[in-house]
Amino acid sequence: MNLKQKYGEWALVCGATDGIGKAFAEYFAANGLSVVLVGRRAEKLQALAEELEQGYGVKSMAVPQDLTADSASENLIKATESLDIGILNYVATFHKMGRYSHAAYPDIQKIIDININTYAKLLHHFTALFAARDRGAVVTMTSLTAVTASPYNAAYGAAKAFQLILTEGVAREFHDADVDILVITAGSTQTPDWFRNQPQGDIDNSQAMTPQEVVEEGMGMLGKANSYIVGRINQDAYKKYTAEMTRDEAAALMGSYFEEEYRDK
Repeated sequence: MNLKQKYGEWALVCGATDGIGKAFAEYFAANGLSVVLVGRRAEKLQALAEELEQGYGVKSMAVPQDLTADSASENLIKATESLDIGILNYVATFHKMGRYSHAAYPDIQKIIDININTYAKLLHHFTALFAARDRGAVVTMTSLTAVTASPYNAAYGAAKAFQLILTEGVAREFHDADVDILVITAGSTQTPDWFRNQPQGDIDNSQAMTPQEVVEEGMGMLGKANSYIVGRINQDAYKKYTAEMTRDEAAALMGSYFEEEYRDK
């Protein structure tokens, strides 16, 4: 598929600094799309922008932006209003492990702001824009934490569930239009955030996907599905959580992975 011809010249990558977001930016650039790179760390964004320009001969724009800010969506809409944005790619996220009642509420608010408020506003704006143009795509990342309760990661899982269900619903509203919407659900992925939130001690990453694997497999479903789980191990886990266990049992299993490390934090 020629992404540029089908959707437009630019991809807006929210959460492009590292991990899956960076892998998406590299994927889009390799496929001839210019990229708007959004994240908090200006120096890393600019370095990535230069790397993509030199490596792939595309244009790039680094837009430093804290996506938990109330004005984040409005700032990005204004920054990109003169560009032919063809793909909204929302990968940005924030979460902190621990018991919900022990968390500082400002951290919970950040989880809500970045995963729900900013995303919902951008999805609303760009789906309307794409509908008017009769072309465009949305590619959103969510998590297996969205499909069942996630003790010690509860607010994050709930926020990701919002993203999942909202995106699936909106995607169906566009089933008869030339606008492709895909929400990709991943499990353990070798990102800086994933390593940071693992329990202390040796980390077994043998079954965790790389960001590049997530992006390659997920993007293969754009235009073919509205919702897709990457990785056979994640697909099997989804079936186990939703078809073979009660919701209480699934929550207990999810909690068991982190209870020893996080129950007192």
